[in-house]
Amino acid sequence: MKVKKALISMLLVCGIIMTACGASKAAGAAKGTGKYLKVGVRENLNKFSVYNEDADTFYGFEADVARQLALELGFDGVSYVGVVADDREAALADGSADCIIAAYSWTADRAEKYELSEPYFYDSGRVMIEKSTLFTDYKDLEGCRVAVHSGTSAAGALAKKLKNDGLINADSDAELKKFLNIVEYSSYDEMNAALETGEVDALCADGCISLPWMNDERTYFKEAYSEENYCIAANKGSALISDVNAAIGTLKENGTIDRLIAKWDLGEQTDGEK
Repeated sequence: MKVKKALISMLLVCGIIMTACGASKAAGAAKGTGKYLKVGVRENLNKFSVYNEDADTFYGFEADVARQLALELGFDGVSYVGVVADDREAALADGSADCIIAAYSWTADRAEKYELSEPYFYDSGRVMIEKSTLFTDYKDLEGCRVAVHSGTSAAGALAKKLKNDGLINADSDAELKKFLNIVEYSSYDEMNAALETGEVDALCADGCISLPWMNDERTYFKEAYSEENYCIAANKGSALISDVNAAIGTLKENGTIDRLIAKWDLGEQTDGEK
């Protein structure tokens, strides 16, 4: 697993303020493994979390959410652990992260394996195509090459959509592969380039991720294939998530989440459902 860590120290005055906030903050701090909350964030996901080698830290919406979460929970700061889509959970398994804030969508399978927080960001899975294909709907994907990012839930979500539309018999990998050809890539930039060159006929990604690639020659299918609710994940049985949920509620109510979404130009939010 690729790991880069950057320790962000809060101003001393923040520590003084948090000390004055009462027992609930102190309890939150006790949930971690020290004075710093260790958070797994994506190493290179545009607008969400990108590692800056010169500054030796991470920038983006989720990096900011992690920083605000640590402050709200009463930690002295956040220690970032860089992860990629394929190995996000490994940071939890090996103990290098207390939790992950890494474009991690809620799914029933993940909820069985990990403690998942209430969502802090809502999006939808979208199919992007070149207009020259003349595709208009999911039935047009039959026999086509469709790009997805490895380690994400995109292929499974697409299978559910095709099953619901009556295009395949079950939302399984086997049925999906009978209908179309899934091509996995290890980076979103590779997916974008593959669509540009015609290596694939379509790509599947969350709208907030793929929107920067939109141009006059491309379009989305009108209907999304999934609702994507980004959650914070921790190991099963972790007591941290109850405090995280309270903190997320506070950050939503006081407008912090909305301000960060606007700061990183992630578009308007509408509450989704799991």
